[in-house]
Amino acid sequence: MTRRLRRKLASVQQLKFLATGLLTVAADYTTFFLTFTVGHVDLGVATVASFLAGFIVSFGLNKLWVFENSNSSVAHSMRQVFLYVALLTFNVAFTYCFIAALEQHLGVDPRVSKMISIAITTVWNYVLYSRVIFLGGQRDHKNR
Repeated sequence: MTRRLRRKLASVQQLKFLATGLLTVAADYTTFFLTFTVGHVDLGVATVASFLAGFIVSFGLNKLWVFENSNSSVAHSMRQVFLYVALLTFNVAFTYCFIAALEQHLGVDPRVSKMISIAITTVWNYVLYSRVIFLGGQRDHKNR
């Protein structure tokens, strides 16, 4: 595969990742806002609920559309789910601690620090999705 074609495929993949990210953020942040602001639930519950909503959108779209990993075996898919959930668990813990710390020490509104945490986690999520979790689909796609 030529360098130019690889670059073009990478940019298409990045655009798909961005679109998926926007849909995921919409599901995540809407759930967070509704549970935390409207529902007046605890920050921890709102954070977990928002990540679960985002997980449903993100995993499906990243696996099937962004990284085109639909033909993997059940064992491979289970490995992806395990890695994805491990990263999700880390992201939930990081986000909760980040939001709580900014609110407690700097007085930052949790609705603002939630958006900042999304920007931070998006960077390492793309790297880990593309180089670890959904790598098999990229190899399959390049070999077509």
